[in-house]
Order: sequence, then structure tokens, then C-alpha cells
Amino acid sequence: MESDRNATFKHAFDKELESLGSSIHQTIMWHINRRGLFSDPRNVDIHSLYSNLEEILGPLADMIMDMTWAYLLKNHGAIDEEKSKKSFEKISKWLDGTAGGTI
Repeated sequence: MESDRNATFKHAFDKELESLGSSIHQTIMWHINRRGLFSDPRNVDIHSLYSNLEEILGPLADMIMDMTWAYLLKNHGAIDEEKSKKSFEKISKWLDGTAGGTI
């Protein structure tokens, strides 16, 4: 189930990046792939991913995580149990299977 959540997250993340435009999507994915962040299809190191996003995008990293979390809420039954937490933290718990919701 955890690998299903990882695949679902990757799909949601990619879809939200695509919505920002082709060149932005390609630039961010090039950076992520160059660092090997999506090299293991069964596991997403959300902490490294977020850190790398912050490095290249600054505060816009939170916007991308917010968009991705909103997609997971709407399309994959994720449950927002802790509204005060950052989306990055919610995604991390969801990926670990410690947050509610289905795939």
C-alpha cells in the first residue's frame, strides 16, 4: 500500500507541476531527476524532495506542496486531519500511512 501512495503522490506532484507550464515543469523535473529523487519507484523521500524544491524555488515550494495536497484531497481520499500543519508535513504523514485516507 505504501508504494501505491508513493506512485499516487508522484502522479499528483507531476500533474500539478505540469499545470504551471511546460518549461517550469521540465526545469523542476530535470533538477529532481538529476538528484535521483524519484529513482526508486517504490519510495519517495519527501524530505529530500521538499528540501530540493526549497533550494530552487524558495517559498514557492510550499505552493507546489499545497497544490499537490489539494489534488490528493480531492482525487485520492486523503483526509486533512491537521489543518494547521504545512502541506509538506501532511503529505509526509500520508505517504507513511499514518494519516487517514485511501488511495
